[in-house]
Amino acid sequence: MDLISIDDTAAYAADEIEKAAGGRDVAWHMSNGIEAMQRGVQERELISAPQRDSIVRATIIARDDVLSLFSNPEDRRLAANGMEAIIGLAILWGEPPARRALRHPHVRPDLEAYARVLRNRCHDLALLDEVKSRADDRRAGLVQKMLREASA
Repeated sequence: MDLISIDDTAAYAADEIEKAAGGRDVAWHMSNGIEAMQRGVQERELISAPQRDSIVRATIIARDDVLSLFSNPEDRRLAANGMEAIIGLAILWGEPPARRALRHPHVRPDLEAYARVLRNRCHDLALLDEVKSRADDRRAGLVQKMLREASA
């Protein structure tokens, strides 16, 4: 198994989160970006200030597109908390252990929980999009079959 460097993980997280701002496959890209963040924050190695800033910037850019996935006010509030949590995790990921130790011990698990809630909801939406796409393909196949049979 190839080990992925912290630099690659941070770049992938920022890239996927930024792709969520494109308006296409928002949920899928956001879920991938959050998953990379979760993996990276678990590592002992820190990211640089430019890497942190890249993740924060991507999150800010993607915020509106991600929030637009959720019509229910409670879901939007949880998604907003998740977006803030991603920014918080990026900050923690770049902090030396001595600085992290100054924070309340609940800060990191709370940020991780809010990010995970958003990741799960985005992942669910991406899965539902896949199901819908397959249903559309089946429907199109049936229509094509009916047209062929009708013209025969």
